[in-house]
Amino acid sequence: MSRLLVLTYSFGRGGSELHVYKLASRLPYSFMWIAMNETKTSIRSDVEALDNCDGTHIAAQPSFGDYLKYVRRFIQDNGSVRHLYAIGFLPSLCAVLMKLWHRHLVVTTARREMMPWKKWFHVPFLWLINFFSDRIETNSQFLMRQIPKEPFTNSKVYWFPNILHSSILKPVKDARFDTFSKYRFKIGLVANVRPEKNIPTFVDVAKDIAERYPDVAIALVGKDNNQGYLSQMALPDNVYFFDEVPFESVGHFYSLLDVFLFTSLHEGCPNAIVEALSYGIPIVTSRIPATSFLEGGVHALFCEPTVSSEYSDAIDVLLKDEKRRVEMAACNRTLFESHFSEASVQTAIRSYF
Repeated sequence: MSRLLVLTYSFGRGGSELHVYKLASRLPYSFMWIAMNETKTSIRSDVEALDNCDGTHIAAQPSFGDYLKYVRRFIQDNGSVRHLYAIGFLPSLCAVLMKLWHRHLVVTTARREMMPWKKWFHVPFLWLINFFSDRIETNSQFLMRQIPKEPFTNSKVYWFPNILHSSILKPVKDARFDTFSKYRFKIGLVANVRPEKNIPTFVDVAKDIAERYPDVAIALVGKDNNQGYLSQMALPDNVYFFDEVPFESVGHFYSLLDVFLFTSLHEGCPNAIVEALSYGIPIVTSRIPATSFLEGGVHALFCEPTVSSEYSDAIDVLLKDEKRRVEMAACNRTLFESHFSEASVQTAIRSYF
């Protein structure tokens, strides 16, 4: 029986590793997994518990050269390996180099959206990866649009935002949201405080909406990775920042929202957007490649990423038009069911492989 060999950085609980875990659990054949290292918050035991997992292996934090040798020796010792699935830049580079040594391999490379300041440095290597990949999976259209003269063909490029979120957060009541929930309208964002999340624009919008509508609460749920940037900021009484919210409580936050606000500058698969869709929440979002699967006016209202007045005006439109909110909520739930539900993910993965 031919096997799939998965290559990643780690067995951590980051988006990439969870992506692979959910993908592998639904594959119609067995797989093995090699990681470059293991983090403290590991999903290795979860992976090994899957019925179709034939083993996990750690290359013990090697140099990239040592990682290549480890993977090549592993493939030589396991003659049943026919497919490589690599996620991330270095694992993808490793996979296509394996294909040069072992021509029988079918290579799928998967990468997240890259930040603009990294793209030019990686161009020669991306050209190599894309040329020798049999399939390219990307959770955004950034690579196809922004990097010139790469040998893409439509037959081998797959855009899969729907693999990552096959299971969605369930609402578990959390008392910390009690005061927030009493406002007439609730607007929210789920994001950690990082540069690409464009939190300064979110804060500007929040202050504007708070001033326009005393009966509207606007909140951010996430982790402040920017040295207490939000915790030290003077915010209006109806603007909330919920730090370190347990994962199981985030679903309760989504269930309270009337509008979901998304201000990111760059994303791969916008997980929070998918979660908002699952709850049927009307969306106001930045216009970036990662949100291009949404239809303007149907699933979301689009805004220029750094223009806070556009977000405020879009929110204003939705708050004043209940019928439009109801229609958008229904369309978003329908989009989730057709593209992100368990059944649709199963169908997509089996078709893909």
